[in-house]
Amino acid sequence: MVNENTNWRKIVALFVSATVIFLVIIWVNKSLTTGQITATSDNSENRLKIERILENNQDKPFSAEGQGKLTVHVKPGRYNVSVYSESGVYGSSQVVRIKAREKKSVVLNSIQPSETEPVYGQEVVGVTVNDTSLMFLDSLTQKLKEVGPDNKLNDMFPGTKIEDISWAKPGLGVALGAKNSLFLIRSGSIKPINPPFSIEKGAAVSLKMIDKKHVYLSIGRDIYSGQASGNFKKIYTASASALQITASREALAVIEFGRNEGANSFLVISKGGKKIASKDIDARNSAWSPDGKRLLISEAGKVGVYDNSLNQLSSVPSNKSSALAWMDRDSFLYGYGNQLMIYNLTNQKSHQLALVPGRGAITGIYPDENRSYIYFSTQATAVDGSERDRLYRVGLKGQERPDYLAGFSIFMPEHLDYCYLDYINFKKPTILISYPSAESARVCRIAAETELKNYNISPARVEFQFFPYYGD
Repeated sequence: MVNENTNWRKIVALFVSATVIFLVIIWVNKSLTTGQITATSDNSENRLKIERILENNQDKPFSAEGQGKLTVHVKPGRYNVSVYSESGVYGSSQVVRIKAREKKSVVLNSIQPSETEPVYGQEVVGVTVNDTSLMFLDSLTQKLKEVGPDNKLNDMFPGTKIEDISWAKPGLGVALGAKNSLFLIRSGSIKPINPPFSIEKGAAVSLKMIDKKHVYLSIGRDIYSGQASGNFKKIYTASASALQITASREALAVIEFGRNEGANSFLVISKGGKKIASKDIDARNSAWSPDGKRLLISEAGKVGVYDNSLNQLSSVPSNKSSALAWMDRDSFLYGYGNQLMIYNLTNQKSHQLALVPGRGAITGIYPDENRSYIYFSTQATAVDGSERDRLYRVGLKGQERPDYLAGFSIFMPEHLDYCYLDYINFKKPTILISYPSAESARVCRIAAETELKNYNISPARVEFQFFPYYGD
């Protein structure tokens, strides 16, 4: 019996010793092969999130969340550390590269977003802005619109329908007409461009203008290079029949939609058509940096920064939005759901600039020429459940925004019997009133003033512009 007890004690001791050794090995291995990230916030109620940035197919996803303070042990790599408000609104983030046996601490403060300002109550694309004019393509009417210093909304070319527009700068652009024709837009005039080829009906078309000497166009699989005066020649034939192109002065970036088993792929070619690099990137949108040395690529769940050879330099998480734009050579703007974000490549930090009212996503981002305002288009769900497209802006230089402006996007656009109300807000808030007959103009004005008062907006604080019809 004594021997049996002794044997059992030896077995238990051996088991305990083996367990301790095993745990020590695990601890040592973890200490030698992992790093530690500790994230804290200025508000203990804020939520923190640490997630791995996947840089290749071998990287395994990692994500952890906490409140107030979060400490994790992670494998070497790049991680995005984010802070959210108590309500779940994305506040700011920082990218951290961690090595084995390295410890890093990150302090993220919640940043109050700037107030957004409604600009126009319809779906727009191709926005370009300077100090004196706002130009855009109204997707509903397929008309190019312009708002000048007097804040009057006008059709630039009333008899011409436009499907797409690429601006080199405010007032200078190339447009695709509704009848598959090309036009040069310059200094308020429109002139046909006659390329030595036809654009077949139903063909996927993408266009990009850099300046008068650099105009690029894709039709189906074929990519052409030309000038504002024409002189187009084919420089490349891609594998996919639907492309999106963007260009710098020296190279083109091309998204090939549905090329790789239904997923998109990406390639870079020189301005003469020589293939520089290609990669299986499921891209949605792209943009060259101002110096033409880096590419922003919107992918599933993130925005990546690449060099001309498509080596990834950095990335940040994104969500429900493919909108992006460069702010300057060291920072860029992107959408994170219904939030407008800015990311600085030097310090690898991002923060929220603006929050779009309602639910939805940012569909386009357009910094003005002097970087005083950021204009952005949205596709949002209103309180009543309807889909409403909008154009907003956020000021970057302390511009004041009258409180009553927020009410514009709550109830407009709106039908009041046979009257139609919308708004334009570039230099001053203006109510757009469409009416069916001359006799009804005064009635519609009274109806508009009454509706403004219903939302505590004094009619004396806005101007009115009248249209004898709405639409074409």
